Amino acid sequence: MILAPTLTLSAGSGAAIVRPTFSRDFAGEKTLNNGTGPAIAFTRASIGTFFDANGTLQTATSDTPRFDHSGGSSLGLLIEESRQNLLQRSEEFDNAYWTKTSTTITANDATAPDGTTSADLAEKTGNDATTPARTLAVTAAAHTASVFVKNVSGDRFRIRIDATGGTIVDAIFNTATGAVSTSSAGVTASIQSAGNGWYRCAATYTFASAVNATIGFSPRNVDAVDSTGAKAYLWGAQLEAGAFPTSYIPTTSAAVTRQADSAIVNPISSFYNASEGTLFAEYRTGAGTPVAAAMVIDDGTNDNRVGLFLGVSQIAIAATYTSVGSVSPVANTIYKRVLGYRANDHAASVNGAAVATNTAVGVPSGLTTLGIGAEAGGTYAQPCGHIRRIAYFPKRLSNALLQSLTT
Repeated sequence: MILAPTLTLSAGSGAAIVRPTFSRDFAGEKTLNNGTGPAIAFTRASIGTFFDANGTLQTATSDTPRFDHSGGSSLGLLIEESRQNLLQRSEEFDNAYWTKTSTTITANDATAPDGTTSADLAEKTGNDATTPARTLAVTAAAHTASVFVKNVSGDRFRIRIDATGGTIVDAIFNTATGAVSTSSAGVTASIQSAGNGWYRCAATYTFASAVNATIGFSPRNVDAVDSTGAKAYLWGAQLEAGAFPTSYIPTTSAAVTRQADSAIVNPISSFYNASEGTLFAEYRTGAGTPVAAAMVIDDGTNDNRVGLFLGVSQIAIAATYTSVGSVSPVANTIYKRVLGYRANDHAASVNGAAVATNTAVGVPSGLTTLGIGAEAGGTYAQPCGHIRRIAYFPKRLSNALLQSLTT
C-alpha cells in the first residue's frame, strides 16, 4: 500500500484524517488487488511477455497482468497498446523463411532470454551482407525492427532496413559495451540490456509509402567491409508498426498480435468524491507519446475526465480540455505526478516541482470509470510503460501536500 501523507482538517465537528480511499502499489506488491478500494478488472485478449525478478523473459496468459522487471528491479504494472509482430519464425533463423548470404546459422546453440536453449548462433563467412534477412510488405508508417543479440566474436551488430526504391538505412550497435554506435539519417536506434550479456537492439524508420522492405540482421567486426568470423547469438526478431519497440511477441508460422492491456475500476462510487479530490500516480515512461495516460477518471469517453498523463495533468468538461502543469517526459524515466481538483481550484505537481494552478474551470460530472494506464473507459492512450503506484484521496489536498507527495 502507498504510505501517503495524511491530512488533519479542522472542520467544525472536529479533526478528520484524510487517507486514500483507493490505492495500489504495483511495483512493491507485484499484484493487482492488494490495497484499498474496489477490485481492478484486468483484460488482455492474448498472451504477453515480461521479465521476472531473475531477468528471465516470461509469458503471461491472456487476461493476466504483467509485473515487469529490469536488472532485478521491479518496474510495476506493464500497460501496452496493441501491436503485431509482422515477422514470422522469430526464434528460428535457420528456417528457410530467413534468407542467408555469407552467414551460417547454428540453431538452438545457447540459452535465450526466456531461459530455453533456443538462441541461434549467426557467423559471418564472407563480406558484410546483412543476413539473416526477410522481405515483407509494410505500410506507409513508422516501423520498428528489433532483435535480442549476445556478442560472441566481433563487437558490432547491424540492423539494415532496405526499402524497394533505393532507400537503405542502418543502425549499428556496440554489443560489447551496450551502446548505439551509428545510425543513418531518419533512423532512431536504441539498445537496452536484457541481462546475462543479452541486449535488445531496435531501429525505427518511417516508410513514405507502402513498399516491400527487407529487414536484415548481422553480426560484424568494426571493419565495415569484411566481417568474416564475426559471431553473435540471435533471438526474438520483431517488426512492428510503431515508432518505438514494445514487449517481445513470439511467432512461428504467422504474424501474431498482442492485444492491448486494460485495467479499469467501474463503478467508482465507493471511493470517488464528485466535488473534490486528489489523484496521485508514480509511473515509468516507455517510449510512447506524452498524451498517454497514467491514471484517468472519466465517463467512458474522452469528453469528461480528470486525469494524470505522462506529460500533463488534465481536466476535460464537454470535450474542452484544460491542462494544469506539464513536463516533457523522457523515455524510461520514473515520474511522480499529482492533481488536486475542486471547482475553480485545481493544482498539480510533478517530481517535487512547485504546483501549477488553474482557477477558471469547474469539475466534470457523470464520471463512472477509473482507467489505469488508459482513458476512455480503459480503451485508449495506453502509455506502453509501467504504472508503479496510484492513489485517490477524496479531498483536494493542500498545495504543500500535493508537492510533498511527488518528492
